[in-house]
Amino acid sequence: MDERAQHRSAMSGGDRKSDARKTVVVTTSWDDGDRLDLKLADLLANRGLRATFYVPTGNLGTASVLTSSRLRELADAGFEIGAHTVTHPVLTDITGDSLVREITECKQVLEQMLGREVPSFAYPKGRANSEIATRVKRAGYRSARGLRMLSLSFDFPPFDMPITVQAFPHRWMGYARNLLRRGAVATLAKSSIAISRSRNWVQLGKTMFDRALREGGSWQRSIRAIRASRGCSSGDRRSDQQKAPRTRSLKS
Repeated sequence: MDERAQHRSAMSGGDRKSDARKTVVVTTSWDDGDRLDLKLADLLANRGLRATFYVPTGNLGTASVLTSSRLRELADAGFEIGAHTVTHPVLTDITGDSLVREITECKQVLEQMLGREVPSFAYPKGRANSEIATRVKRAGYRSARGLRMLSLSFDFPPFDMPITVQAFPHRWMGYARNLLRRGAVATLAKSSIAISRSRNWVQLGKTMFDRALREGGSWQRSIRAIRASRGCSSGDRRSDQQKAPRTRSLKS
């Protein structure tokens, strides 16, 4: 289960704010199951970084997508494997049996393949609504990642986990739309200067990382396979309470 969700569950409502001020949790997530995830896993393991790899199951082993055996290697190396539907549709565009299949079948396939629980889910393109979140919860997941950006908070709904930065060249208006659509006016106000002064998502991510170190919080970077394939280096991790799992190197 995503380390942020674990940390959130471990805190009672009264302790959440005080604990978050002195704790920094850094995670990364990588979507779509590209074969380059094996190289990324080595980079992350060498730096003691946690990661969740969200994988659609419908195209495993085709083109540049990971095979089931390679996916097992990632899991055995200590990385979390999360579900990302079967065929990667925008879930708000489908209903009924199709929606249920996309949410439940990928979990079943991955759990049978890996021989372990798959507790987390990522909404394709971050798009979901209350009905979809309810379906995800009923399917047996314990958390789901959305796409509300610029968050450093531990206090979030478990089926709408936010991110801090996405590896994509969003303009200021893109961040504004993302946050206003989710009612995060305070986050937008607090981050506006950082957005306007940042030349790219890397610089913005560093600014938000420095804020997390000063104030405490959960820093999470999300990257889709199409962007990871262009080459993304992992960052650094600093935490006074959280420790990364033991990981072993993966052979490509």
